[in-house]
Amino acid sequence: MNLREYYYLKRDTFTVNPDADAEVYFGGADLETRIRDRILRDLNQDRAVPKFMIFGPYGGGKTHNLRHIEYVLSRDADLRNGLPHMRSLRYELAPIRSKERWTTVHTRIMNAIGFDVVREAAATVLGTPERATNPLPYLLEERVLRFGETAIQASQAQIFRNMLFGGRQATLSWEWLKGRKLSVDETQMLATQANLDEPSDFIHALLNVASLVRAGTEEKVLILMDEGEALGNITNADSIMEFEYAFRRLFDDDNDVLGLIIAFEHTPGLGRVPAVLDYEAIRRRVGYDDGYIDLTGHLAVVDNAKRFIFDLLEHLVNQEAAARIIEEQNLVTQPEFFPFDENAIDLVAEFASSDPQNSLPSQIIQKMQTAVLNAFLGRDPSSNERRLVDEAIITPVLYPAS
Repeated sequence: MNLREYYYLKRDTFTVNPDADAEVYFGGADLETRIRDRILRDLNQDRAVPKFMIFGPYGGGKTHNLRHIEYVLSRDADLRNGLPHMRSLRYELAPIRSKERWTTVHTRIMNAIGFDVVREAAATVLGTPERATNPLPYLLEERVLRFGETAIQASQAQIFRNMLFGGRQATLSWEWLKGRKLSVDETQMLATQANLDEPSDFIHALLNVASLVRAGTEEKVLILMDEGEALGNITNADSIMEFEYAFRRLFDDDNDVLGLIIAFEHTPGLGRVPAVLDYEAIRRRVGYDDGYIDLTGHLAVVDNAKRFIFDLLEHLVNQEAAARIIEEQNLVTQPEFFPFDENAIDLVAEFASSDPQNSLPSQIIQKMQTAVLNAFLGRDPSSNERRLVDEAIITPVLYPAS
């Protein structure tokens, strides 16, 4: 009998995966409400797209939060009915070097959006011969091209047109959008007036792409940027200025076509928020402290820790099957505790609340997983009676040195 069969698990292992379990928000009703409220406020204000940051220590649930946000935005009626629909795109920021240029991030974001999405949006927006022949007037009139200087707008109109035709024109146009500087011959072929050169050019080109996607798909691009702590690696003064400018423009209310949620690792009092995310212009644009959602220590409260444990067990264990075996074998536990007994649950919750490091979701899950495995491996093979995780099993897992 394997672990899944023995403890009536819904999967082969006692673990959580941010991708596979994105629909579940474990033990954090208050925290989830705050994040949902922030999204709803953003969608109903001038910014019109989610723009904020979440942070916490390593193992604190940042990636899972991003996956959960992606999930609810795609399925939750309260976040979709009458509100802009989001096209959520995952992007891991690292690696970032000390002299990194914004062009690197721009290229990665464009790759996350994808050639096919931009081309299909262009085909929808420029779907008539008149628009495709002379796209600039239409794109300006419909406010698809809203950002940047005249030369960038005119060039981007031609770029969107070229993407309709496929072949080398479409390929070169995509490279232009990603920041490649064209040769004179290539510029003549694509009929562009300028390359992307300054940080402002890259930002305006990106926002115009997001505007095209909105017009062509009726969805707004939302970048879910993970590993934001890598921004702390930037030390070059010119690089810092570029990134500060870029984030300032992206978080500005004038940008209502591209959302941005950044998750970064940070423990208050023990680390430093990346400078490019923590200066006055950025803080003002995201609403000061309201724009920085702290995941730290939420489970350091016993009741919150218990809620997390109960949600975790409900998600991982077939509790109807657990109820049957509990009754058949007269096990001293309840379905919501299984395969733990109540005392073991209390000990895990007390452990989580005793120290901020112990309250990390990854730490709690790892401890519970180890205890479940220890109970399973230490069972009596000759007996069919389920061995519960009790105080004798959980205590040395929680406190190995004791």
